[in-house]
Amino acid sequence: MKRILIISYLFPPCAKAGAHRAYSMAEYLPRFGWEPIFIAPENGYYGRIPRFDNALLDLIEKFPVYRIPFFYPFNNRNLSLFARSIRRFWETALLPDGKVLWNMAVKKGLSQIVTKHKPDILFITGAPFSSFLLAPYLKKEFGLPLVLDYRDPWAANPGVERNRLKARLVLPFEKKALDAADLVTTASYHIIDYIKKTVGTVAKGKRFFGFPYGYNEEFFRKKILAVTQGESSEKIIATFAGFVHGGINAEMILDGLKLSIGKDQKLAEKLRVECYGTLFGYSNNPQTLINKYNLSQHVILYPFLPYIEFLKVLRKSSFLLLPLGDSPIARVLYPTKFFDYLGVKRPILYIGGHGQVAETIIDCNAGVCTKSEPVAIAEALKSMLHQMNIKTWYSNDLRYKKLDRINIFSDFCSKLNDLC
Repeated sequence: MKRILIISYLFPPCAKAGAHRAYSMAEYLPRFGWEPIFIAPENGYYGRIPRFDNALLDLIEKFPVYRIPFFYPFNNRNLSLFARSIRRFWETALLPDGKVLWNMAVKKGLSQIVTKHKPDILFITGAPFSSFLLAPYLKKEFGLPLVLDYRDPWAANPGVERNRLKARLVLPFEKKALDAADLVTTASYHIIDYIKKTVGTVAKGKRFFGFPYGYNEEFFRKKILAVTQGESSEKIIATFAGFVHGGINAEMILDGLKLSIGKDQKLAEKLRVECYGTLFGYSNNPQTLINKYNLSQHVILYPFLPYIEFLKVLRKSSFLLLPLGDSPIARVLYPTKFFDYLGVKRPILYIGGHGQVAETIIDCNAGVCTKSEPVAIAEALKSMLHQMNIKTWYSNDLRYKKLDRINIFSDFCSKLNDLC
């Protein structure tokens, strides 16, 4: 069995989206003749709201995992204003980001790990993209084939940097990292062209592979799809979970909802929107906003659920809300939540511009796409209502199965074999 050494800052038991990349590598690589060896932080900082899932460790710890400590100001659970201010300064002051000091700790133990396991390929996944700075060192020190995995765009991603000056400063780091890579993988197909356009000649000269998260068809079939779907004539349940991206806000969606129930009596009587975690990303008191729109009978807010319970809720829903936005970056992304939506095979109401997600929904016949405008949202809600029972969703089985992880990893491992 061939071996691949994977460096991943986001790593189980962290339950953020980036950690699921490492988890899926542990699940699927061995099926195609590859053994993963992992390098991860011992005390990584996982964001303002720490999210952990110890169940993710059951699979990942079947393989060698080297957890390397490093310093990051304050611990995961310190949410004071002072702590957040220090973290924000730390992330802004250090280039390319505040996790860059971890590289020094990784380098100290790397030779011993490589000598022991003799990997055939080295793989670095980001964000955080400071890990990519290891690429030139790895290439020079070990001379092994190197893969850089973009889960998001780097310097040209306003959603990550939010700072044009810093984006310019980190672009040379990105070019140097890319120059050392033998293969570049991306979490969506559209990110490939986005990176080539924004980074330039260095990126255009590299081999790319679209490597989306995908959905686990075997898991959904055995654990989730048997759950009874919510097609009762009593209520039409539209479900939303988590956060929003790309400039969409809660007021825009509530405006559209208000318009729709004002124009369609059936929607007014039957539609109920259930939000898990946040009210479309609204940061203040969500109930106050719901009351402002007089929607307390139509919009219900629930706390985050454990993953399996969350998927069962999605499966029981009449349809699922996916607000993404119309920014250039939003158009090239595949949110990981999107693949949970695809996995439960319920119709999706997508709110945003034409791009990667919209194309996939149209190709798979997985739902309705609309612009991020209140009037358009209202019309889409009405359209969804009238197609609930007459539309054959997910009819393009060939396109849909392309995003099954088993098929994605089959192609990915072929690319790895080509490098050896």
